[in-house]
Amino acid sequence: MSSSFAHRLVIGLCILYLVAIAVMWWVGGKYAARQTEELLQSAQKDLIVTLNDYLDHLLVANALKIIDKCGTYEVAAQSDLDEFRKIYNFDEINIIDPNGIEIASTVQDVVGRDMKRSSHTAEFLQLLDGKTMVHTQPLRHSVDEPNKRFKYCGVAFMGGKGFIQVGYEEEHFKKGFPIIFRTLTQSWRIGHKGYYVFANAETNAVVSEPNNRTGLFLSDLGFDVAAIPDDENISFRQILSNQCCICRSTVFAGHRLIAVIPQNEFQRNLAQFILLFAVILFLFLAFLTSMLLGAAKSNEQLKAFIKEKQEMMHKEMNVAKTIQASALPCVFPPYPNILEFDIYATMKTAKQVGGDFYDFFFIDNDFIAFLIADVSGKGIPAAMFMMTAKTTIRSVASSSNAPADILAKANARLAENNDADMFVTLWLGILDPKTGILTYSNAGHNFPIIKRADKSIEWVRSKPSLVLAAMPEAKYKSFELVLRPGDTLFLYTDGITEAVNPALELYGEKRLEEAIAKSTGHFCTDVEKDVMKFSDGAEQADDMTMLTLKYRGAPVTHEKTFPVSLVTMPDISGFLGEILRSTDCPQKFISELQIANDEIISNIVKFSGAKQVTLRIDHVPVVNIWRLTYLDDGTAWNPMTFSEPDTTVPLEDRPVGGLGVLLYKKLVDQVRYVRENDQNVIQLRKTLREY
Repeated sequence: MSSSFAHRLVIGLCILYLVAIAVMWWVGGKYAARQTEELLQSAQKDLIVTLNDYLDHLLVANALKIIDKCGTYEVAAQSDLDEFRKIYNFDEINIIDPNGIEIASTVQDVVGRDMKRSSHTAEFLQLLDGKTMVHTQPLRHSVDEPNKRFKYCGVAFMGGKGFIQVGYEEEHFKKGFPIIFRTLTQSWRIGHKGYYVFANAETNAVVSEPNNRTGLFLSDLGFDVAAIPDDENISFRQILSNQCCICRSTVFAGHRLIAVIPQNEFQRNLAQFILLFAVILFLFLAFLTSMLLGAAKSNEQLKAFIKEKQEMMHKEMNVAKTIQASALPCVFPPYPNILEFDIYATMKTAKQVGGDFYDFFFIDNDFIAFLIADVSGKGIPAAMFMMTAKTTIRSVASSSNAPADILAKANARLAENNDADMFVTLWLGILDPKTGILTYSNAGHNFPIIKRADKSIEWVRSKPSLVLAAMPEAKYKSFELVLRPGDTLFLYTDGITEAVNPALELYGEKRLEEAIAKSTGHFCTDVEKDVMKFSDGAEQADDMTMLTLKYRGAPVTHEKTFPVSLVTMPDISGFLGEILRSTDCPQKFISELQIANDEIISNIVKFSGAKQVTLRIDHVPVVNIWRLTYLDDGTAWNPMTFSEPDTTVPLEDRPVGGLGVLLYKKLVDQVRYVRENDQNVIQLRKTLREY
């Protein structure tokens, strides 16, 4: 081999090497740029989907609350829709009957119109087919107000018998989005260093950016606003923080959403790729290297995909928890004016949200219905089916007070079109508070426990029927038992008995019975503490839901009417004292109630102008609760509005009045005032404890 040939060969190899590097640099640059474009496009789409999902879930959850309260479209049409609009912050609420006619609305001009009047409104008529439960629309111009853009959602009443349509105006979303945007800029990333910037589409004022600075405009961040294209499918370059960045912009609900990736992020990866190729070029392993790089890239994409799915699942779980919590009664005691019983419930959700729920409601003035249930499955499907089951039970119970009949009708409705093959275990009881007679039916649920007044424990082990929604023709049977004053009924879901410890042992019925036996009365709290102690840090696998009903028995009532004057005050006080002494109440307790009584009568004489007052005395012996109810026929006056005096101010400097109200508030446990049937009704409640 001549030196000239070798020289030419070396030069040729060097040129070939440089050409190969240049070609690889050009090809790699194109590939990296394309990957960046795809990443930006995907981030842009994911953001819009997330925002739309948020809006959909917000509309659906609040619409379901209205349906839950009303039950049927007839009740909803007669309700105060403006009040619902204020409570749930809607801009528009429409009630549509089974014929597709808007029979009630917060916008009076649309009442009586047919939903077939336009293609946009006609979309919602699918909610009348008895199968479709929810339909949402994207932001679009309103048929009735073309200059405004609305987002509408429709939710069907049970069986497709009418539906409710709710809507938010675009301006409504603009007010709430800044909080969401600030959350996204702090928690979402595009690639490694990419981020989002959100700004007002009209003023270009920055709503949120990664450094959480305020009072800025896009130009303050380095954006050339004039260079931002109107087409959301076109990427553009900007110099931000002294570095070149690739960006994509779109407008949503009056906001400009900009996805940003620094250019050096993919250039750095490209340089590493070229360096690796240069090292192995002379070893003729370029193909193998590209395969390895492809495999590495696929691995990163797989990790990113798994992470994305995990984040999506986490978001779904949060939505399911929100739906689940919003559907459950959460104010306790729920019926503070009722002495015959007290009811309390709790739910501790698991990481993987299930479909547990509880409910209680009066069927009429004589019977209280209460239930606990567990829906199969996890996540949003279970939460939505839970809402359907809860609404169905309430709807059916409005026309029947027989548990077996209620479950049979609810089962037939839930089994219809149950394409997801979900089911519900449920225990339903209906109590007559006056007699303590409890009628119940069990649809495949855990057996309840009764702790009697004498501390004995009884399991309610009636034969369970089939779970709800499994077979439309399933039969259910009612059973009956009697609660005596002082008895407590405890209901729960299998998240209690199937809780496990690190050794994978089940908590079980035996431990539950022992926890109830040891409890001093706060069953839900005591059982949860015992389960947590048993679990010893093991992850909670299922929701833990509990409900207790403590039966006190019907109160003993005494009632007498007196003329209103200071002269009759001793007679009223004497009547009260006679009743209290007949039950061996301590003198201190009697004196406190008589002092409170005298202050109430004095105020009635002074402020109401009433001619007569009726004193009703209710006493629940088993728990020693006393309730004094005063009914006078005078003009309206509310002692709860009287200002309490500042006892730190010297007596001579205080304004006149208020000491009496302060006195009887201190002497009793609870003071309540209402105006009913043109009468002032004042109630004092006090429990006899140790003196």
